[in-house]
Amino acid sequence: MKQKKTFKGFTLIEMILVVTIIAILATSVLVGLGGARTSARNSRRVGDLRNIQNALELYYNKNGYYCPTQGYNNLVNCLQDLGTRVPTDPLVASGWRYYYAPLNSGGGATNQQYVLGAKLEGLTPEDSLMKSSLIDVSVEGQQCGKCFTGYCVYCVGS
Repeated sequence: MKQKKTFKGFTLIEMILVVTIIAILATSVLVGLGGARTSARNSRRVGDLRNIQNALELYYNKNGYYCPTQGYNNLVNCLQDLGTRVPTDPLVASGWRYYYAPLNSGGGATNQQYVLGAKLEGLTPEDSLMKSSLIDVSVEGQQCGKCFTGYCVYCVGS
């Protein structure tokens, strides 16, 4: 009697089908996580601005005024003199960055106020975070509290 040989394993069609299903599932998961990643970057940006505010207050306590030069790169240099590590935007490699400008108070007092800004992704003017950004000034050419295609400008200040 001849015994029929049976092969154990998967056929090429079965393997292609499994790989295709896994690819479809992986794509849908990655697309679904896109919003969570954006939200996480925005949360980090807001937290970074709070940390920079704390560093600015330390600088003010030491010098009696806020960092006097406009521009975030100048702010980084100013705060590093205190030994403070100044954060960068999570998408700095893509050209995203933070903004800083000292403001002059009335009566001739200079550098007694400031405004810090960051671009937040995927928000609308109706978002509660944007409604809380009540500063109505421009910082390094970015209009605080306004939304544009793909981002809104969130600002804090003293």
